Parts: sequence; structure tokens; C-alpha cells
Amino acid sequence: MGANVLLVSVNQYDFPYPVFPLGLAQLEGALRRSGYRTRLVDWNVDAEPVARIVRDFQPGWVGISLRNIDDALIQKRETFFTRLKGLCEEVRRSCSAPIVLGGSGFSIFPERLLELSGADYGIQGEGEEAFPRLMETVRNGGDLGGVPGLVFRAAGVIRLNPRTETMAGSDIAAPAGVERLSRFYLERSSMMNVQTQRGCALHCCYCTYPLLEGRSYRRRPAGQVVDELERLAGQGAQYVFFVDSVFNTSAEHVAGICEAMLGRGLRLNWCCFLRPKGLTRE
Repeated sequence: MGANVLLVSVNQYDFPYPVFPLGLAQLEGALRRSGYRTRLVDWNVDAEPVARIVRDFQPGWVGISLRNIDDALIQKRETFFTRLKGLCEEVRRSCSAPIVLGGSGFSIFPERLLELSGADYGIQGEGEEAFPRLMETVRNGGDLGGVPGLVFRAAGVIRLNPRTETMAGSDIAAPAGVERLSRFYLERSSMMNVQTQRGCALHCCYCTYPLLEGRSYRRRPAGQVVDELERLAGQGAQYVFFVDSVFNTSAEHVAGICEAMLGRGLRLNWCCFLRPKGLTRE
């Protein structure tokens, strides 16, 4: 492998509370599992200047995650993507590493944000498979057209590769080595977030989840989810939020997780997005 990968979460929006950068932490877990050395910088937590971080860590690649486009408050209309250009310029002054954009905010407007920021690449959707494939393709001088969801420049034109959702639910890596960040979010909000599945086959006109995660459901095994819940409980979490687009897309999936929690005597308060249709007493 040989490349240090610096990952930066630029989200600082804290209304009604700051949110742990789960997607980026899952990406870091996947990169570590693939043998890469990583460092995750969270602008909610870390105040160290980017230039110093780059000098000390010497990254071969830099990934920047944009969680939000705006604050969703019509009375304020605050946007968050304008900081990307300045951050990319600061990284370029400090090192020659390629810059890759990602995150839910980026994935909604990938071509426009790549152009605005001046970054080298972007990944629309999940990055656990696409990011390592991008690094390998560039290292071997391969065809960028084969990297799913990749946004890149070719002959002066920005291109967006087709997406694929090939990851199984069991391949979704739990966050790794983030106890330092977890402590901050537990102190500030007393809550952590957990993903039990990806994808949504529904067609709600207002929702971006199918764009971000695809329309095929990829559900994590109940034991894997509860392993993560136990780890969070051990760090002091008393409340978790299941960030799935709709938690109860499958009655068997919900029952499996609840039974696994009961079987291990895990007493955590939890909340989720639910669809009223199909709810049973169980």
C-alpha cells in the first residue's frame, strides 16, 4: 500500500447538537482494514492548523468529507460548501497529495462542487470500495472510467462514472480508532449514531437517501450491529440513533437486532426513522 491517507471532516454545524462523522469513520475503518495508515481530523474537535497536520503526517492522499450543503433553515439560509475551495488551496500549499472529495453533501452536487473546489477527484456515494480502487488505479496508471461513482476531469471536462452498490451489509466496516472523537460527542450530546443498513427502495419525492446510498438494501448482520453497540456502551454511550433511511424496511432485520440486544442484556435507549406502515406489536 504505502500511502498515508488523511481524512478531514469539515462539518461544524451543531444545531441542535454536533453529529459524529459516521460515514468518514466507516471509510477510515475500511481503509485500515485494507492496510492503509490513516488519520481522521474532525473540525468539530481538532483545532490544529491543516499545514501542521500535513507536515507531521505526510499524506499520500487527502480525503475531505462535506456532510451538509446548507442548514435546512429557511430563515437563515446558511451554506457550508464555500469553505471547500480555501481548504483545498491550503492543502495544496502544504503538500502534493491528490485531494478527493466525498460525503453526503458532496454526493448531491458532485460535478459542481468538484469544479468549485478545484479538488482532483470526488466520489459520489459510498467510498469504502471506490477510494482504494482510485488509489490503486492512479498508482498503476489504469483507466479511471472503471472506478464507480468517481468524479474526475478528462480532456478538460468533468465526468461522473456510474454508481454501483456492490458492498454487502456485512462489509460495512465499523468505525476504527475513534475513541477520542467519541468522547467529545458523548460529552456534547450524550448520543452516538449507528448504521444498521444502507439503501432505500422507496420513492419519496423530497428525499436524497436513494441517491446517496442506492436503492438496494444492504443489511448488516445483527451480531455485527450489536458488537458496535456494546463497544459504544463501553465508552459511556447511553443513547444511540440508528441513521438508516428507514429502520423497519424488514421486520426480520428489526427483530434480529432487538433480540440480539436482549440476548446480551444490552440496555441502551435508541431512536430511529420509522415507517408507520407494517408496524406490529412485536
